[in-house]
Amino acid sequence: MNVRRWMGPFLVLGLVCLTVAGHGQEKLEWKIFKKDKSFFQTVETKTDQVLKVGDMTFNQKQNQTFLMEWTPKGEPKDNILTIEQRIAGIKMDLDIGGNKISYETDKDTAKNPMTQFFKTLEKAKFTLTVDLSKNEVKKVEGLKELVDELGKVNQSFKPVLNQILSEETIKTLAEPVFGMLPPKGEIPKSKTWTSDATKLKMGPLGTYTTTIKYTAEGADKGIEKIKVEPDLKYEKPEDTKDKGGLPFTIEKGELTTEKASGTILFDKDKGRVQSSKLNVVLKGNLTVKIAQTEATVTLNQTQDVSVQTFDENPWQKKKEK
Repeated sequence: MNVRRWMGPFLVLGLVCLTVAGHGQEKLEWKIFKKDKSFFQTVETKTDQVLKVGDMTFNQKQNQTFLMEWTPKGEPKDNILTIEQRIAGIKMDLDIGGNKISYETDKDTAKNPMTQFFKTLEKAKFTLTVDLSKNEVKKVEGLKELVDELGKVNQSFKPVLNQILSEETIKTLAEPVFGMLPPKGEIPKSKTWTSDATKLKMGPLGTYTTTIKYTAEGADKGIEKIKVEPDLKYEKPEDTKDKGGLPFTIEKGELTTEKASGTILFDKDKGRVQSSKLNVVLKGNLTVKIAQTEATVTLNQTQDVSVQTFDENPWQKKKEK
């Protein structure tokens, strides 16, 4: 599940760059995409996780920030957009059961088991082809190269990487964001609309089905506020015998969203997201099998995700000061 938390947030939330505009009935439109004009986003994820197995309790705290650079390869033509996504920087502070791991781009940090993994992620570059008329990601390029490089770090983990970082998975991660647009881009009179349910299949880690409710709450000084209410449900893997390179299998699972809410702020003048925040509390149980032994794992996880958009690389500015 760790890889999903690392990759998922920046691939999903990093794509949130819409604007509210229009005359008469309000619309949600894309206005930020200019050929070869890059913009940057920081995606910070704070995770506090408590795992209980029998009488044992494991506390995990993670604070991770990805700096993303987005570069449209041309302005949308016939509603088709091609945009490149690059990981421009990473900051990580992990505390897993008392084992602390830290990493920061361009800084000397103590080597740890994940150092090479992070350095490889910094080379990641994707090209997405998006059909804006259908709010649909048609193609993702660059995944095979990333999986091959990550596989060199740990060959035994490559099978699960192939499933977690498949083209269909990345499409599924991206489409709920594009799907936030209401029908025909027009905000309904009720001010509320709901995305279609999307299924994120994670191979031996199971399947996550997400539905999102959006509510337009009005504008203040050119900033449109949209309330976000996601609902996430979990299903155990279809093939519980398939480890996919993991040391365990998930035999049963029931995870539900106890609390989930967020806000997206749109800058109408710049035609993009100014910032967004999301809080999700996930609870439930998993039955995990290692060798021939089964154990019930109780999960209680709180996750906060915040996104900010910039015209220029904010970390480069800090480095120059």
